[in-house]
Amino acid sequence: MQIEQLNSEQFIQLVHNNQSEEWVEGNYSFSPLRSGIHIHGGTLYARKNMRSSQLVDSYINFIILLEGTLRFSINQDNYTIPANNGSIVMVSIQEESLFSRHLIEGDYCQKVAIKGIEKWLYDYYPGKNYPTIFEDTVRIWQMDETIRTLSKQFLALPENSIYGQLCQEANALQLLASLWQIFESQIKNTSHKNTLINPAKSFIQQINQVFTPNIQVSDLATRLNISERTLQRRVKAHFGLCISEWLKHKKMKYALHALKHSNLSIGEISYACGYKHVSNFTQAFKQYFHYTPTEVKY
Repeated sequence: MQIEQLNSEQFIQLVHNNQSEEWVEGNYSFSPLRSGIHIHGGTLYARKNMRSSQLVDSYINFIILLEGTLRFSINQDNYTIPANNGSIVMVSIQEESLFSRHLIEGDYCQKVAIKGIEKWLYDYYPGKNYPTIFEDTVRIWQMDETIRTLSKQFLALPENSIYGQLCQEANALQLLASLWQIFESQIKNTSHKNTLINPAKSFIQQINQVFTPNIQVSDLATRLNISERTLQRRVKAHFGLCISEWLKHKKMKYALHALKHSNLSIGEISYACGYKHVSNFTQAFKQYFHYTPTEVKY
């Protein structure tokens, strides 16, 4: 089965700009809100087999699956989740992981995804000490009518006014609060095992601590005090990627962030990523994201 490969950032931009008709059809919207909550949702019909991937840091995401089938993978673990009259999926990733969305031609799903609980979580639990969240990477619950109603309200386009935007913010906060209440009710009377990352630092923490955008495989192995073969094996075991693929993801992730959020020039970012010529950096960046650094920077 032929599968089209896209970077997640590229796919999101295509959907956001209504340029994704080659891969999917339907209505989908992304709404970063003033409260710090990120919410997106809609209905997508897959026109071809596709996978979009990206390295993600630790995060918590609630997905309300109203109809259809949800397919994704985290590192080497694959998940296929049918709506079954409405499902709530909680994804809790503790360490940097490769997250991939999968679409199969002919599939469709209607969903709402919401992130942002960390803003409150870390205020109430300083030091990120809330181990029960990460006991299970993926949890699935049956949807109740409150969650269904709130999700449907988000899918109805808000009025283009201050009142409409405030209503959307209020709806998102109520939805996130209701989802968190479901999580707390599920764990209230259960015993928990300690799933906190080892204080001695996990391998993923160690590799990210020594990573720099221009680092080579040999230097990375040296800094970790392991052989290149061991480095290859351990990265493959966690992410399902070879080390060169992991480095490319990391380098492009750094480049995109620097282009969007720093005052560094394209030439300076190119040099920081280990490229001797800006043209080579531009070519690699466009191959990865399907748009140029200039389109991002300016």
